[in-house]
Amino acid sequence: MTSFRSIDPNSSNVSDLAAVPEAASTLRKIGGFTGTGAEISAYDPASKRLFIVSGGAAIQVLDLSNASSPTLVQTIDLSSFGSAANSVAVRDGVVAIAVEANPRTDPGSVVFLDASGTLQAAVSVGAVPDMLTFTPDGSKVLVANEAEPSSYNQPDSIDPVGSVSIIDLSNGVASATVATAGFERFNAQKADLQAKGVRIFGPNATVAQDFEPEYIAVSADSKTAWVTLQENNAIALIDIASASVTNILPLGAKDFSKGVPTVTSYDFGDLPPLGVTVGGQEIKLGGFSGLFFEGVAENGNLKFITHTDRGPNGEPTDLIPSIPGSERPFALPEFQPQLIRFELNQETGEIVLGDQIGLSRPDGSPLTGLPNLQSGATGTAYTDEVPIDLFGKQLPNDPLGGDFEGLVVAPDGTFWLSDEYRPAIYRFDSTGTLIDRFIPAGAPTESGDFGTPALPAVYAQ
Repeated sequence: MTSFRSIDPNSSNVSDLAAVPEAASTLRKIGGFTGTGAEISAYDPASKRLFIVSGGAAIQVLDLSNASSPTLVQTIDLSSFGSAANSVAVRDGVVAIAVEANPRTDPGSVVFLDASGTLQAAVSVGAVPDMLTFTPDGSKVLVANEAEPSSYNQPDSIDPVGSVSIIDLSNGVASATVATAGFERFNAQKADLQAKGVRIFGPNATVAQDFEPEYIAVSADSKTAWVTLQENNAIALIDIASASVTNILPLGAKDFSKGVPTVTSYDFGDLPPLGVTVGGQEIKLGGFSGLFFEGVAENGNLKFITHTDRGPNGEPTDLIPSIPGSERPFALPEFQPQLIRFELNQETGEIVLGDQIGLSRPDGSPLTGLPNLQSGATGTAYTDEVPIDLFGKQLPNDPLGGDFEGLVVAPDGTFWLSDEYRPAIYRFDSTGTLIDRFIPAGAPTESGDFGTPALPAVYAQ
């Protein structure tokens, strides 16, 4: 298993390919603890304590100073605040816990502790408070009040309204205040919401009663929250500053009546020749790699474009003693990689070839699929296999040779191909002529190199 590390601390777009040891990128168990349950946990790095929702109205606190041997520090009883702890979050030594009431349809609480487990404050929130989270700036805690009903259409049925409580900690935990983002203003929009795909189904329930907030994600600037309405197949958009729900976004539905998906294979049939090897063997077009869907033709055919990778080549071999096990035989060393357009008629299965666009250098001369660089030991970054012909004779590198893989056609008609050799990204115009080659920052260069030494931000997004 390989992972990558950044080589430029001021850039999030560029990574080198230096492999780190497998142990650094592999999950493995280093310790364990047998408790009463562990649904949700939150870790305080300063105290090295892990706070665990363990079932019922209790929080278990583990000491992880020795991660290989966690120990139970304390069990915090929260039964004075309600019947069950549903979620826990920690930030800067402040522990926030969502506790549902008894009965659970009553308003619940968010209880604040310090890292030692000492009570700091408690505030009232909506019914059945579930997942809670601190905003990235730490100024607020948001809690999804799921507000599940006790039952429907019974004499004793209680169906509280769903909401999101926004707890302001700007003046400290002891002075916390609560604002509520509710859904009551959407009650009159029930039919419109249902028509858009929002699932509202509770018997005799209003929109606000039927919505059950489940999980919260907060924007990096701490201004906006997205809240899943699990039972309703929708997401609520919340403006945190005003504690208001600004939109309900339906997630759509899948039509299961269309049946189980199937896979159909289509054969290209007889393809034209690419060339003849030095031994007289005719090699036909094939070896396609990347694939891009270009839409539907007027006649209903599906339109695609693919490419020929680096051309006909054999498996790595070891024919040159000074280059152990890293030679790659090329059957047609001068082969020019191509972009191939084709159309598929799904009814008849016929595939019709279209444009065959040869890939060229900026001066119009053809590229090849030969390797472009050897800069270090075999298997290290930026080191290609050594090209040889079918007789085992070493071939020269092509500084712009490409082992092309992924393919995208941009709206302006240019072609973008990823190169597995360098690695790099090539951009060609609509005729197949090279415009740019983007290579990793810090990568070695070779004679005749062409391209930008790093991906500009506009291309890296």
